[in-house]
Amino acid sequence: MNAELEKIIYQIDRKIKALEQAKKVLLEEFGEQRLGTSQLSLPSLSASGKGIVGKSPKKKTRTQEIIDLLNQEGPLTRSEIRAKVTIPSGSMATVLSDKNTFFHDEGGRWHLKAEKAEK
Repeated sequence: MNAELEKIIYQIDRKIKALEQAKKVLLEEFGEQRLGTSQLSLPSLSASGKGIVGKSPKKKTRTQEIIDLLNQEGPLTRSEIRAKVTIPSGSMATVLSDKNTFFHDEGGRWHLKAEKAEK
């Protein structure tokens, strides 16, 4: 193998290791069952491998979607939230379990913590 080809293979191996590490972190954070590879679609890389072709504007996170909803509508029950957002039930439960952002009252209505609510 010539030196140039070895250099390219070395760079590819480094990128593969970085991607495997990113995958490991995602699986630890979100759970293997929720990140089935059949559900993932990977963006196309540019020819240089340094950027994503056709980047779209940044999408709201699921947490931000629920924060915005509660800011607009006020406290809501889980079923009211589910009816107004396009988030899977399991993901919504995970988002709502963030005790630094959300809490629910005795009536089952979800609220934002004061520091997260719009003033």
